[in-house]
Amino acid sequence: MLRYAISLSLLLLTMALGCGGGAANPPTYPPPPPGADSAAPRDAKATRPAPPPMDEQKQMSPREELDQTMAELTKRLALKPAQVVPVRRILGQDQARRAQIISAQASTSNVNEMIRLFEVQHKSEMQTQNELSKVLSGDQIDAYRKWVKENRKRLEAMGVKPKALPQVRPPSGMGTGRPGGF
Repeated sequence: MLRYAISLSLLLLTMALGCGGGAANPPTYPPPPPGADSAAPRDAKATRPAPPPMDEQKQMSPREELDQTMAELTKRLALKPAQVVPVRRILGQDQARRAQIISAQASTSNVNEMIRLFEVQHKSEMQTQNELSKVLSGDQIDAYRKWVKENRKRLEAMGVKPKALPQVRPPSGMGTGRPGGF
């Protein structure tokens, strides 16, 4: 048993010292590319490949985005010619409101302000649906709501997730249900 304890301690000591002591020139990980001077410090930015340029088709203007949405909704909802103009106007207003809310969300880190902006965003979505329900039939508004849900799922699958609500801690002190308010 004593022999086992001594050999284990020697093994651990050897591993701690790096298997026989420090090397004069320790290896760098990952190894430098072939032909590179190993004495010169490597520049991490120089060895990384440049990110691919953004696809210009993914960067649509608000007008192009509205045109694409209208083309899709015209087919999905079977919009009548008399419905196209009011629906386009309502969705254009919604798009402008969303752009304002998103820019305000991006510029704040205040928790209370973010919560207020999420409430404003929800009210804006409800206002848009209420305005659309005045123009669309019941089946069409149901199809619109289904389209919105599908769009959200599609965006989440692409990795685009809405900004999560910040975690708000309950107030400390009496009434928190914990002894001493902690």
